[in-house]
Amino acid sequence: MKCGMNIFINLLVIYCLISATDTRAADSSRCDDIIHQVGGPCLFGEGRSAAGFLAKQHRDVAGFLVGRDSFKVAEKVFGRATVWSSGIAFEAEHKVCYISKNNNTKVAVVISSDADIPGGIADTVRLIQGDVGFSGHCTDSAVPPDKLRTTSGIRVGMTLTAFQSIMGEPSAAKGDLLFYGFCHTKELKPGERQYLQCLDAGKSIGTRCSGITARFLDGLLQWLEIGAAADYEC
Repeated sequence: MKCGMNIFINLLVIYCLISATDTRAADSSRCDDIIHQVGGPCLFGEGRSAAGFLAKQHRDVAGFLVGRDSFKVAEKVFGRATVWSSGIAFEAEHKVCYISKNNNTKVAVVISSDADIPGGIADTVRLIQGDVGFSGHCTDSAVPPDKLRTTSGIRVGMTLTAFQSIMGEPSAAKGDLLFYGFCHTKELKPGERQYLQCLDAGKSIGTRCSGITARFLDGLLQWLEIGAAADYEC
């Protein structure tokens, strides 16, 4: 199943871009390894996306809005950081990361952007609880762990029951991975970015996807990815 050639398939949450037979799809353990070793992405997802777009309250993390804000905004919110890259082809992404910690909690914040996203807007934020293998790329966060949550209250360490009281039933589930996917399609107007590129038989149709992937272990949220494409794509 494919929604369009250029809809940021590095996002975990864009299920419409990932075939059920995609050999890159892995079990939870492999996804855990990728997330903890290089900060993602893990091309893992399934299920049908609902119509619409992930609500702003679920995309706003400590004042940083996924799908709208850039690395420059991240610097203002979380602190100065050096951009680094990982992956090749569809898994390639640029990112900055931060470590937020206190005496009892450590959370890595990974903010990533596809190289083709206009203006360097971040299409993904990942919150990862505990130690990570890429900490050498990260700087200390100006935001403490207890503030690393969405406006709606989603945070790592929360219970599955509390999470689902906010997000409801998932689009799909694979073991302890829950997927929430949304795609909005519209007819692009002349002058809009991608209008000419998407033009076919007199119409220009674009799709913009968003969503959440949540990983639970023993009933607690271990890592979270919030994704939102920066713009409509063919």
